[in-house]
Order: sequence, then C-alpha cells, then structure tokens
Amino acid sequence: MTQFNYCKTTICRHLLFLVLALSFGFTAQAKDNTITLPPTSPHFGPSQINVIFDHYTPGSRERVRIILYNGAFSGGPYDTKLRKNADGTQGFAITENLVLPTQADLKIGKRAIPIIMVPEGKLTITLDSTNVKFDGDYAALCTELQTVKDNLETSGRTFFDDIRGMTPLQYKQFIVDTYQANKKAIDKAAVSKACKTYARVQLDINYIGHLLSYKTYLSMSNMISKDSTAQKNLETPIDSASYFKGLSKMSILRSVNQRYYPYYCELDNKPLGIHIINDELSDNLIKADKYGKKLTSSNPFMPAPNTPLSEEELQAAKAEITCQPVLQLLLAKNEQVAQKAKADAEASKKLREEAAAKGTFSIVDIPEKMAAGKIIETLIAPYKGKTILIDFWNTWCGPCAMAMNAIEPYKSKELNSDEIVWLYIANTTSPYAEYQKRIQDIKGVHYRLSKEQWDEIAHNKFKIYGIPAYVLVHKDGTYEFREDFLFHGNLISTLKSML
Repeated sequence: MTQFNYCKTTICRHLLFLVLALSFGFTAQAKDNTITLPPTSPHFGPSQINVIFDHYTPGSRERVRIILYNGAFSGGPYDTKLRKNADGTQGFAITENLVLPTQADLKIGKRAIPIIMVPEGKLTITLDSTNVKFDGDYAALCTELQTVKDNLETSGRTFFDDIRGMTPLQYKQFIVDTYQANKKAIDKAAVSKACKTYARVQLDINYIGHLLSYKTYLSMSNMISKDSTAQKNLETPIDSASYFKGLSKMSILRSVNQRYYPYYCELDNKPLGIHIINDELSDNLIKADKYGKKLTSSNPFMPAPNTPLSEEELQAAKAEITCQPVLQLLLAKNEQVAQKAKADAEASKKLREEAAAKGTFSIVDIPEKMAAGKIIETLIAPYKGKTILIDFWNTWCGPCAMAMNAIEPYKSKELNSDEIVWLYIANTTSPYAEYQKRIQDIKGVHYRLSKEQWDEIAHNKFKIYGIPAYVLVHKDGTYEFREDFLFHGNLISTLKSML
C-alpha cells in the first residue's frame, strides 16, 4: 500500500468497506460470550451462501448482489436473479473457494448486511419485511455483527462530502475523531468479545489505510468540485514523520487476528515502519498475489482481467508456493478464468463484427504480446497531424462515466471536428459483456489492453495512477498529461483553442 497513489486498487478496496445503513432489523440476540471467532489457520474449501426472501420481494430498483472480499482472489460481485423456491419463497445461492475467513456484504439496493464466510462453511440468510435471520456456520457472530456494522470504518456514507476541501491535517483530525468515536461505540456495544475483536480488526486496519492514503481520498473528493481552493488545500505540505506517527505501534500489526481483514498482506509500508506478521502464510499469499493479479481483481467492484496463467507461470507458481491451501486456491481460480477467457474470445469476435457494421465506433485490437512501448505509437500513427485525446477509463469506474456524460455534448457541437480524434483505452478489468454494451454509445476509437500493457503505458509512461485520466497528443506528436484536465472546463477550453 502506498500513500501517494491516486485511485489505485488498494484505495478502492478500502472504499468497499463503507457500510451503508440497512433499514431491515435483525433477529435480536443477547450478549453471548460463548461465541467464538473462526480459526485463522489456512484451509482450502468452498463456502456456500444461501439467501431466502420470505414474504418479501426486493423492489425493481433494489439491485441484489453479494460482494465478496477475498484478498488477491476475490470473487464477485455476484449480481443475482432471484429463483422461486418450492415453498413459495424466493432466493439465490453462491459458492466461492476460500483459504481464510473473509467478509462479504449482501447488498440490496443501498443497504448492506455484513457476513462472515469460512472455508467449507454454509450460511443461510433469511429475510422478511422486517428481520434478518442467520443459520449455519458462525450465524451468531453474523447476527451480532449487525449491531456494530456502522462502526467498522473510519468513514461513512457522507465521507466524500465531509472531507471535500480539507487540508491534509484537517483530514487527519477527521479520521482520528471518527476512529475514536467508532472504537468507543464498539467497546460499549452489547455483543460478545469475539464480535468486538472482529469489529476492531476491521476498524483498526481501515484507520491505518485511510491515513496512509490521505492524498488519494482528498483527490477523489475534490475531483468533482470546481473549487480551485480545494486542490490548493490538498497540496499543503505535511511532515510525514509526524503525520503517520504511531501507526507502526498499533497492536493489530502484531496480532494474528489481522488475518480477519481480507487484504492484510498489503499493510506493509516499509518506509513508515509498518510490517505485517512475517510467517509462511503471509509469505505465500504475497507470492501468490503476483499471479492472482492476472486472474482476479482484489477489488470486487473492479472485475478481473480474466487472463489465465501460462504454462510457465503455472510451473513457477507451483515451485514458489509451498502452502498447499493457497496453491489449491490459485489453481482452482485459474481454471475458472480459463473458461471465462474462452467465452470472452467468442464475444470479442462478435463485437468487432457489430462495430464494423454500425460505423459510429470502431474497435482496434492490440496483440497481447506487443511490447507496451510500441503501443502508443501504434495507436496514434493513423492520425498524424491531428489533435488526439486519449481517455483512460474502465467500465467499473463511476467517475469515468460521469466525465464521459459531461464531455459528450461538446463532441457533437463545439468540438465536432475531423481535427480531433477521440481514443478510448480500457483494460481487461472491464468485463467484456459490459464493455460491449458501453462502447456502442461512445463515439470514437476503442482499445482494450492487457493489464501489463496498461500498467506500462499508464503508470510507467504517463505516471497515471487513477482514472479518468486524459492525455492530449498535439498535432506535432508531443504528449501532454495534466491533472487539471479532470476539471472538464479546462479540458474543453484547451481542445477548443486547438481547433
């Protein structure tokens, strides 16, 4: 985890733990100190979740899904279609392989029910119009977790509005105050020691993450603001030694309970002296992570690239990973991804044919093995002498969609010129089915790169770590990447001046 990157995957992961208020009640249960936490020893096995809606049907606007947080091998989000059961109820079920206990959220519209899933565990969730009932493995712990679900984060549902325009020091004080208030609420809650321990793990690690990533969160908050003062406040210099003082001494960094946080291995920040427990499991998870990044996104809202491992990579993984449960999980995920990649290839062929027939947009394939350093030159070569706007985006990026909607009217009016070429670059984290739907309404030339190609171009060439991002290619072939292009007025006025 790095503290100065803008909208990197790790940041998005922390955003996933923003727990929204749930209007359902839950089955009442007295404080029970016989409730225990799941074991933290690694064990490979499937975890099953069965959801039943009893005399209750979510409204048409209430999207029902499960978001699973599972480290480098995340599953989901599972968008579900309700099935009718024989007893008249409706519901759905999912199964996902795990090696450690992990958290999931059952989301119904904007409401969320946190769930604890375990390897080889089975959990049934029954909902009626007012209550939530859990049955199965660690059902009592899941029930208690609903009491403190709003205290697991150092942020809340108005987080970005709350921090917009703050200086880094103001932001830190906001996070510290929120952390202290939530810690006090957890300590006072009428729940078991096990539940308090689990809740404090989530809160403590999110506290560390929010402070380390202050610049990213403030940047994201200010991005949709037109107030230039907000950007100046963000750029106020800080003394890192004092700003992050005390984080390395937090007890969670020396406790095996950190394994209850799905991405605990990413806590390492050596420049600040923050280290996770160094053991065989964490070492193997870190080794597996480089392979897992090809197979799945560790951010459940950021879909996987669906690139199966090569035979050479598989052999290397088998040699490096000595923890068998971790290796089993990697191999099982690779098989799933290989099947998905085959289906994507068939969809890709159909999409290119449709693009050629429609004519309003075009798709250009870049060979996966093309050296990343040659890709930009290949992209712009057909348009020499013209102004080119390169838009880095992905289907899962909400701000990207907002930006496209804001810019689109100008493309057909003030900027409707053959002198401007609109190039759109996404990567394989954009699921092909969703990508296929979205680009048909985006006039321009579209490219979908592998993760390695994207990283080389966005990160190494242009130093882009967050999206949306724009690179302007002038008529003479020179490049210009400016962060102030995120303020659309600056981008539009610059393009107008070049016509």
